[in-house]
Amino acid sequence: MDNKQISQSPFIVSIGIDPFFIGVYLSCGPKTVLLKSGALQKDIANTVLDTLKQAGRVIGFPDLHDLLVCLPIIRLCTSIVQTDLLLRQGQLVGLLVSAELVNTARRILRALGLPGDMVIDIPAPHTPQAVDTIKLAFNRLLNLGARCIGVCLTESWRNPMDEQKIHMIINRQYPAYYLGSVPLLRSADYEICLSDEERLVTLVIDCYMRQTWQTHCNVVKTALARQGFKGVFLIAEGSKGLSPVPRVRPSTVALAAHAALFTVAKYWIEKVHTQGIALNIGSLCSEVAIIGGREYPNPHFSSLLPENTLGGIASTLKRRSGRFVLTPPDNLAAPGRNYPNRKKQEPTLLDALIVLGLISPSSLGRARLLSDRSTAYSAMGHLVGQGAEEIEAAAFRAFYDVVDDLTRHILRQIKQRGLDTTSAFLVCGEVGGIFACAIAERLGWKVLYTIPGSSLTLAMGAVMMELKQQFRYRLEEDISIQEPAILQHMMSRLKQQSERILHGAFLDHISVFHQYALECVARTKDNNVTQHIYHKINEMQPVSTDMSLVGLLDTGVYKPVAINLQLTGYLKKDLADFNNIKTQLYGINQNREKMRKLYSGPKLGWQAYPLHQLSDLGEGEVLTGPVIIEAAESVYWVPSGWHYIIGNNGMDRIEQGEQCESKDN
Repeated sequence: MDNKQISQSPFIVSIGIDPFFIGVYLSCGPKTVLLKSGALQKDIANTVLDTLKQAGRVIGFPDLHDLLVCLPIIRLCTSIVQTDLLLRQGQLVGLLVSAELVNTARRILRALGLPGDMVIDIPAPHTPQAVDTIKLAFNRLLNLGARCIGVCLTESWRNPMDEQKIHMIINRQYPAYYLGSVPLLRSADYEICLSDEERLVTLVIDCYMRQTWQTHCNVVKTALARQGFKGVFLIAEGSKGLSPVPRVRPSTVALAAHAALFTVAKYWIEKVHTQGIALNIGSLCSEVAIIGGREYPNPHFSSLLPENTLGGIASTLKRRSGRFVLTPPDNLAAPGRNYPNRKKQEPTLLDALIVLGLISPSSLGRARLLSDRSTAYSAMGHLVGQGAEEIEAAAFRAFYDVVDDLTRHILRQIKQRGLDTTSAFLVCGEVGGIFACAIAERLGWKVLYTIPGSSLTLAMGAVMMELKQQFRYRLEEDISIQEPAILQHMMSRLKQQSERILHGAFLDHISVFHQYALECVARTKDNNVTQHIYHKINEMQPVSTDMSLVGLLDTGVYKPVAINLQLTGYLKKDLADFNNIKTQLYGINQNREKMRKLYSGPKLGWQAYPLHQLSDLGEGEVLTGPVIIEAAESVYWVPSGWHYIIGNNGMDRIEQGEQCESKDN
């Protein structure tokens, strides 16, 4: 296929940005490339351009400009916000809140390393005295150095006018063009289904990460535009959807990595089972996604705080109560600024794995720039002494302490979601395959499935996600939502607004399917019980009284206190075939060793085991453990009693047992 034919073929392009790696998914006609770059030696924008350039050459575009001018859409899934939350790289935040929310607000700020005195309680702006109090509180936060201020009043979703009045008061005193003006965000702008605490956490994240996120997004978008990209830039969010750049908030991007893992895992797990668990051990964070099981309110918001986040290979190892635990990586600089950069000799999980021989300094491409063998020993020695035997034994204990922590977390998820013991277990990430068998043995699982991880999971997840347009109308309480004509009118208005946005974003040539949702919060007349209702309405489904809030409001017991009508647009599904995934991977810095020595504990000491490159293995091959398997995107440790099987449906598996057949899943 020549360049003219290629340029006329439909493109699917997505970029995954992980702290250590960048992954690109590029599909054009019969050619599909999954390419991973570990060379974050410059800045993120230049690395994105270099990786896209390499991928373009594979499908027939020698020049990056020629490729970018052909792309109608680029999807981006990044973990930058989640990473900077862990590294506490945000800006100083001030909060104006109701008196009832002061303690909660201070706890959230302290969890992010911010001073609790940046929280000031304010009254509702109903009197002149209240207005003066609000002005003084705002001035105080400015004097304390706040770079962004959030306003959160109790039950602001019910009556957003109070927060809007506060915004008007502040804008009159500090207009946007005023030198001392800072951004002011309101909690009333968020979904009505959030509790006050969830709304407050979301507000804090948006204030804290606002500047970092805008800079990160603008740098990547500007770099692409300078090279010729004139299409639409879509960002993956935690709601498992894609949104245009101006509509994306840091609090939703912070959950993008989890959404990408969920989307990819659901695609593969449903090939082999109705439910399952996916584990991704990446650079700084580990993610667990549950597919199937009973519905459980996942505490997404609280899990963003550093103390509740599972660590990754660059997380710091510390000793607590005789055990090794992973803590936020305070020994690394922030992404995009010559990242990563070891500032202190504190050991990381990567150091422990290098000491054990499970990862060599040349594995994973980027790892050698983070640590080498002598550096890893020295770092571990800061915890346990400088003796080689002590360091090796400590690294061995750290490995199994991490296994125990991950196992406990997965067991807790299994119990909450009611999964059965035959659930599928999917692993990915740079070192997910190293820990997989040890975790599976504790859980009693006999079969594991493997897929590419880290930045490639982000890139693949962005390909699978849908376009989401969050257009909303807040309906007044006295509007009869039981009347079909009212809903039909609102749906028509929403669709017109959607089409204008699509046309302005050059998306009008893409098939977009619309789905509406009626969202309502209703309370009993004595205000003691609150009921939240979320009802989906398909575009082609006729509007009728049966679609309204059936029975609930008709009884006269409940009255609506907040009503929204939402519109979500779905891009036409046009996924490339992931089934041939191994032949689409282009590796980096692959190791050509045939044997490698691993430390197997104080009793067995050092043992030599076979080492294979995944790219050298063919479909149907079976490798019997103990064996090490390296790929461009991950490393797998297959212990004795386990077998690694090269599948033919895009997903390999690791099975436990004496005999193993190389059958398709």
